[in-house]
Amino acid sequence: MKKITKSNFLVDIKHSHKLSAIESKIMLYIHSITNLEKSNFLTVNLNELLDIAGTETHSDHIISACKRIRDKGFWINNTYTAWFSAFNYEKGVFHIEIPQLLIPHLTELKSNFTSYNLVYVLGLKSGYSIRIYEMLARHVNLKKVITLQVSKFKEMLGIETEYKQYNHLKARVLLPAQNELKRKSNLYFDFKEIKLSRRVDKIEFHIKKRKRSQDNEDVLNQCPVEISNMFKLFGFSEENTIAFLKKYSPEQIKKNLELTYEKEKAGELKNASGFAKKAIEEDYASNIKIPLRVKQKSNSSIKKSKTINEIEEFINRLSDNAELYESYCTYVLENTNYNLLQTSLKNSEQNARDTLTRVYQSQPLALERSIKKFFNLKLQ
Repeated sequence: MKKITKSNFLVDIKHSHKLSAIESKIMLYIHSITNLEKSNFLTVNLNELLDIAGTETHSDHIISACKRIRDKGFWINNTYTAWFSAFNYEKGVFHIEIPQLLIPHLTELKSNFTSYNLVYVLGLKSGYSIRIYEMLARHVNLKKVITLQVSKFKEMLGIETEYKQYNHLKARVLLPAQNELKRKSNLYFDFKEIKLSRRVDKIEFHIKKRKRSQDNEDVLNQCPVEISNMFKLFGFSEENTIAFLKKYSPEQIKKNLELTYEKEKAGELKNASGFAKKAIEEDYASNIKIPLRVKQKSNSSIKKSKTINEIEEFINRLSDNAELYESYCTYVLENTNYNLLQTSLKNSEQNARDTLTRVYQSQPLALERSIKKFFNLKLQ
């Protein structure tokens, strides 16, 4: 698994634009290649970027993400630059140019740099989580507490003009990132709010590091990107991931996780995580016979069950992606006439998952219709 190394200056720099999770992962992967090749002209295969971005990504998503990365600039001292200068795509191959101004911040660094393994951010679904992880990695060996003014924190994420109310920032950025990092990465945080008068002025981040043996660290570092992504897609804990990697071959794991992915896409699974574990253990992919449900359901109950599973999946996707949740809330407020739903989303001080779960219990029809319309628009 590749490592990313960059100067602390580049980690601390103010982002003029926020980066989505897919943009962040592509950018970090390209920069990790720059670390090794020490060149600002790089050649990368599409399949590499598809593996980095995750199993639900297509070539069009990668090309669009590269365009957005190229267009999102920022200041280094008095010079305005971008993460990519230019890129060309032809027949499954990207040719990418990195601005010369960035090269000293990505190569031959002897001091004042931050380095971490990409495996720790590939499973994250929020660009905010990835950016906060970098901040934690930057300071973890220096100090365990970081204090940032709320305005500085927003600058770091590229959301300087967004979330004017702190409660919205907390509910849609801080809490989802805290939850995701704690579940999926080796670094996470607790935080304390510091008030000035009655207003939250600063956030005190307490860095936490998950303890691992060197043996387990090596197992995770050697795990192929596509397998790591699929483990995280199906909600495997770190402990389960390590246990399976130690016990079964990468080939057996990969083909059974791919089988699980295909069956889930076809709507055949109620518990994809449980099926994936059993599939790897018994190597379903190598056998002709796959266990079938004993009891057949009626058409109406199957339809109802699939609808519930679909809504639960949408809720999970919104809960794990702060930017997507914010986009959904904006869509509901601006494009629907579900007054009660609008009020519930606008005034909630809970995190995304708690808010959506509570709303689904009280307004299932409004939530179901709005979520389906929102995701249909996203897929067009």
